[in-house]
Amino acid sequence: MRILKNIILTFIIVVFFYPCFSQNSGYFLKKFVVCYTVENNKNQTEVLEKLHQKLISNGIDVVNYIDSINIYINDEITLNLMKYFDEREISGVIFFNDKKLSFTHKSELNKKQKSFEFVFEGDSAVQLLKETIILNNPKQSNFLFSPKPEYINSIVTPRTTAVLNKPNISKSTIGLVDFNFKDMPNNIMTVEKKEDYRYYFSNNISYVISFYRGTAGFISKSYKTKELDPDQNKKILVLVLENTATRNKFFYYKENLKTKEELLDDFLIN
Repeated sequence: MRILKNIILTFIIVVFFYPCFSQNSGYFLKKFVVCYTVENNKNQTEVLEKLHQKLISNGIDVVNYIDSINIYINDEITLNLMKYFDEREISGVIFFNDKKLSFTHKSELNKKQKSFEFVFEGDSAVQLLKETIILNNPKQSNFLFSPKPEYINSIVTPRTTAVLNKPNISKSTIGLVDFNFKDMPNNIMTVEKKEDYRYYFSNNISYVISFYRGTAGFISKSYKTKELDPDQNKKILVLVLENTATRNKFFYYKENLKTKEELLDDFLIN
């Protein structure tokens, strides 16, 4: 029965994947980063260590692992991560979610609708990957794989200084970035996201409010803010008040508040 199952798996791979091999010859020889989504944080280390052993045993050179939510905390984080990937010569991305492995190119990270070179799903995902690699017939030149997952727990954000005390914004004009809020105070207006902050400053907008979603530890270490626990992997929502002239940031977080509306309302009241 097991032999028959392997024959069926091989047949599926040949039929569906073989036409792509001429274009993807040597695809699995590149360096990869794994962008993972693990719902149970308590089992995260165990799950990823097992995954890492399976990947490197099949000749996949995984340089780093990063929680997928941290890639998109904001545009600055995404840009700096892409620069880091370039420095480490990482060109391949593996999205891992439960029993699903999706292979794509680094450039797809900037796209909302991503295309994938290979997708392996279900209990036989690793076996399918192994069979695909065999048919692809790559000759791996790097045999010095990292024995354990190496995590990206922060990224350099050179333009930012985190401030401890909440600024007095009662008499300042505030821009709420890409978000509408009911019953906004007169000094708060909805604004579009701008890369050049001189736009805000020239329009007398002293501060902008944005929202970051990511793990507490990643945000804390990247922005060196003491309001968040640097050792916490919990996914959180943070309100960020940023001075448009100095780019200094004030981080506001309440554990029991889960939506932007709740967090903003609490921030304005307090």
